[in-house]
Amino acid sequence: MKIYLDNYILQTKITEGKFGSVYRGKHRYTGDLVAIKCELVTSSSSKTIKHESKIYLKIGNEPGFPRLKWFGKLKDTPYLFLVIDLLGSSLRKRIERIEIKEYNNNHFISIASQMFRLCEVLHSKGLVHRDIKPDNFLFGRKEQDKDTLYLADFGLCTYIEKKIPKVSNTNPETNVPPQPGAIKNVIGSPNFVSLNVHKLLEPGMRDDLESCVYVLLFLLNSGRPLWTDCSTIEDIQQQKEKLLNCLHQFISDASVKICTNTNHILYIHICYNLLNYIRQLEFHISPNYTHIYNIINSTNKTI
Repeated sequence: MKIYLDNYILQTKITEGKFGSVYRGKHRYTGDLVAIKCELVTSSSSKTIKHESKIYLKIGNEPGFPRLKWFGKLKDTPYLFLVIDLLGSSLRKRIERIEIKEYNNNHFISIASQMFRLCEVLHSKGLVHRDIKPDNFLFGRKEQDKDTLYLADFGLCTYIEKKIPKVSNTNPETNVPPQPGAIKNVIGSPNFVSLNVHKLLEPGMRDDLESCVYVLLFLLNSGRPLWTDCSTIEDIQQQKEKLLNCLHQFISDASVKICTNTNHILYIHICYNLLNYIRQLEFHISPNYTHIYNIINSTNKTI
């Protein structure tokens, strides 16, 4: 029996998550393929999927983001449905399928530039993703955009103005800028969250960008986080606290091993400079993306 959602037909299941499932679907008249997220209205996630639909509307038709096609509840069922563009494989799956040695300079620079550009667009919309990881970057499905990166999954995304006080809120007596609020638990995937999130500080724009650096290091390490052997979140935090120094040592001494592939000193140097800049950003300050792109496109190997 075919299940119709407005003008879309529900087809095969793609994946299943904590709160619901994602299905492949198609437009009943044009045949255009879509992804359909399905969640129980009675579950705690029903608020999440409603929130995510609003985020997609806020982003609009910006390049590099799935477009919202339809959102609503199917009559006489306890489910909410979110219909968006169907994309291709995730960055994680792409890395798992190929050897990093197949990546040349243009590949790495392209992926890095696209990741940070997507964050820049999202931040310009007044949004913070808060769950940057390889699974949430996907490539285009069609031949013409098979190397184009998209950012998806906005269940944890939030509005900047709700989390980051205005600079005018700086204490005039102490000249102390607004500080991030506290969070009860780590928000996002422990392997890719920022050091500040490990310290239970509210994630902001800088934290999205720090997560991007960890994704790049994941790429350079053949699809494995640098702290794969860590057994606890606390161990991961300790490794991240040492990371800048470790990257510096690697650049200075090729005998120091950071990743499984040690022939990409330029890429490691780029990651070092990015991380060094990002970790100096204040919570409320907008990143200088021109500076970030200059780092990514730099061939200067000196520290």
